[in-house]
Amino acid sequence: MGSELKTRKFWKSILAVLLFFGFILFILDSTLNYNTSIYFAPVLVLVFLISGSYFCLENEKGFMRSILLPVLVSIATLLGITAYVTFQPSEYPSAVLLFTVVFSFISNFILFLREEPNVSALETGIKKFIIGASVLVFGYVISGLSNYEVGKTTSLLENETVKVGTFFVNVNPDGEFTYYHRIALRYEKGDIVEFSSKYYKALIDHESSIEFAYDVEELWNPIPFPKQKHREAAKVWSSGIAGQEAAYYLLETKITKITEVYGGQKSYNIETSKHPWRGLEWAGWFIMIISAIFVVVKFWTNRK
Repeated sequence: MGSELKTRKFWKSILAVLLFFGFILFILDSTLNYNTSIYFAPVLVLVFLISGSYFCLENEKGFMRSILLPVLVSIATLLGITAYVTFQPSEYPSAVLLFTVVFSFISNFILFLREEPNVSALETGIKKFIIGASVLVFGYVISGLSNYEVGKTTSLLENETVKVGTFFVNVNPDGEFTYYHRIALRYEKGDIVEFSSKYYKALIDHESSIEFAYDVEELWNPIPFPKQKHREAAKVWSSGIAGQEAAYYLLETKITKITEVYGGQKSYNIETSKHPWRGLEWAGWFIMIISAIFVVVKFWTNRK
């Protein structure tokens, strides 16, 4: 009994150390863009493998029978992800990390559901914390794998709002970006527009697409020899105007170049991408914070 207790304490100590370093590396990698990839994935793989295996070691059914369900669910999840994301050779470590994250999540979730009443608040908090960390890292990795570019521009001035792909983007003098959904413009049959120094006449009533190229063949008739009346009636074609503010946490803008223009004002070259799974990161942070508060409150209550 004493040796079994020592073994459990040993594994808990190893897990705590790995979890600490893994968390530090994650913070560096996600917030400071620090190049931790060579250390980041292996350390977290160890963290989640050990945290998931700990449940199987504690289970009375035996290690092999206990590990079967988490492994099968992890394999099924990874196969499901491959239908959504194509892994490049350089991304295989991310695939391994996703497998171990799901493995740890399932293991600790089962352990949490089967938890006995006499378990300490610290152990309960650690399980919840690992569940939250699993959700957080899963969201972080899958978001990085599935993000896609929504557009780029080479002439965004300070306090100017311009269309970038499917969104409108504004940048303030501090370099902070605000995103807006696009509201399409409505064109009526017979409307005349100018696009790239050429003139077109609307064939039917319609709403503008993201790009003029999507509409030009079916919705617009070119005017090869525009007259003065065409030029006077023409409006510059636009895909739309900025509407409601978009969910910024799903979008990320990278500044590729900053140029100083007239009056000291800056012009930005930017690339904007969307991370559709980033909400899982926020969910993971929420679970981890709640877990930490739970442990502190329980500890403080037991002292009284």
